[in-house]
Amino acid sequence: MGIDMRKFSSTYLLVLLVLTGFMESSHAVEKKHPDTEKILQKGISPLSSLPGKKNEKLKKQIEKYKKEPTPKVDRPNKNFLIGLNYLKIENNKEAIRYFLMALQLDPGFVFAHFKLGNAWENSGKIEKAIEHYREAIKLNPDYSFAHYKIANAYETLGKTQKAIDHYRISIRSDPGFAMAYVKLGGAYKILGNTREAIKNFKKGIKIEPNYPYVHVQLAEIYEKAGKNSEAIHHFKTALLLNQDQPMVHSKLARIYETIGKTQEAIKHFQGVLKTDPDDLRGHVEMGEVYEKLGQAQEAVKHFKEVARLDPDNPEIHAEIGKTYEAMEKMQEALQHFTTAIKLAPDYAEGHAKLGEAYEAMGNTRVSVQHFREAIKLDPEYAEGHAKIGEAYETIGKTREVVKHFIRALEINPDYAEGHAELSEAYESLGKYLKAVLHIREAIRIKPLNPYYHFRIAVLHSSQNNGLKSILHMKKAEQLYSKENDVKGMADSRKSLKYLYKTHNYKPEDFDITK
Repeated sequence: MGIDMRKFSSTYLLVLLVLTGFMESSHAVEKKHPDTEKILQKGISPLSSLPGKKNEKLKKQIEKYKKEPTPKVDRPNKNFLIGLNYLKIENNKEAIRYFLMALQLDPGFVFAHFKLGNAWENSGKIEKAIEHYREAIKLNPDYSFAHYKIANAYETLGKTQKAIDHYRISIRSDPGFAMAYVKLGGAYKILGNTREAIKNFKKGIKIEPNYPYVHVQLAEIYEKAGKNSEAIHHFKTALLLNQDQPMVHSKLARIYETIGKTQEAIKHFQGVLKTDPDDLRGHVEMGEVYEKLGQAQEAVKHFKEVARLDPDNPEIHAEIGKTYEAMEKMQEALQHFTTAIKLAPDYAEGHAKLGEAYEAMGNTRVSVQHFREAIKLDPEYAEGHAKIGEAYETIGKTREVVKHFIRALEINPDYAEGHAELSEAYESLGKYLKAVLHIREAIRIKPLNPYYHFRIAVLHSSQNNGLKSILHMKKAEQLYSKENDVKGMADSRKSLKYLYKTHNYKPEDFDITK
């Protein structure tokens, strides 16, 4: 039984003519609607979001429809209109009841099936929604928006390929349906098909360029592919369309930070905090940027904001402590490291940082206590063992130094600093072969570290291997020069003069141009 316009009273005929034209072009309304972005991001039906009469007025309209005498042939349409108004005021239960009543009287009522699908979907009954969208499509196979809505429903159930099939049909029925291209692009993105995702997102914004969400989706794809310039372009376009997007500012800031444009990164982190001054992550990221720039006071300011917003977070107190440590404000550092382990007694890194603070203040005994607590909590904490080794080094307990650095290197064989420290310990014990072995490992891991070349040069010299000693000292000089380390350059040049004299070589002996 279809919709027979000849059977309608004049009132229902007028209303349904308006509704018919309205619903068949609902995506066109969506494009013009001022809340398009909200609709797009939430994936809801535009019909439920359109600005209309206030709820009270709609309720009065419902009562009017209920009381109005209705010819028998008009009852499906009357029930449909009552259901539609209940749907608008988000009373899905009553909307479902009246749509079902309409369908009992007229099972071929396309829009009743469609709107019943909307009501079931709003109620979280996705399978039931699909059932009625399918009925609407069966009655009208070219109903573009019904294909769009059933695709949305399939996406909610995680049936992405089925969603894609219906988005494609929706587009085939209406090639100007921008939202269908956008949602199709999103479905392809979920499946990891970036080529199709980009193609459909671009088709969507060609039809409707003012979708910030779509530009964000494109930017995220380009960012993941390492195409930073394309990602920046689309993130910035999204912000031009809607400044109130802290997440976009944050993503832009991280890209700028990655490519070394720190001031641009700061500008966008500030954009996050301008939108929401209490954005915890925004303060964390601002603090980290300032920390990298060596602007410790600015970093502390933002980390303190994080501590205010999340006072029970031990990691942020540890971070504040590290920043004060870099400023050589050890009492303040000590205070925040102590707060960190009070909040989390099992926080291994907190104990390690507290150990470092006490070590810097010359309190080796308490320092070792905290390093021991750190490795007790985390036996695989290589740096904890190394720190105990360093602490013992300050009081001349070389065998303890060796023991802890060996353990650190068992945990992390590529710990270059550990090999270098162990080399020095073995040297002080007179075990030169072992000392050379470990400084070689340090150089293998970090071949451009000038100090490691300096150290192995000294070791080779002590074993009367002048040639190797001079070659490594020359390498140290070159590397210090690249780093503009004036003291390192001066020390290596002074040492070279000593080595030439001690081992009976001349500088020209190492001039490869001769």
